[in-house]
Amino acid sequence: MPPVSWRYARRARTLIGGWCPAARRLMQVIASGRVDLGPMVTHRYHLEDIGSAYDLFSHQRDGVLKVAIQAG
Repeated sequence: MPPVSWRYARRARTLIGGWCPAARRLMQVIASGRVDLGPMVTHRYHLEDIGSAYDLFSHQRDGVLKVAIQAG
């Protein structure tokens, strides 16, 4: 199961993940389909544009709530 929360290290271009205590239960609820998180994703970026996505989110511009990073 992948980590729930991510911190982006801008210069090294590495992703570091970590679990919050209730993460396993939260992932089970999401996976079951009982919660639709789609409306929370306000912006989508391709992986190669992750720097722009991070900048947008860190400065809370353009009404951003959550940013989805799409690989490929």
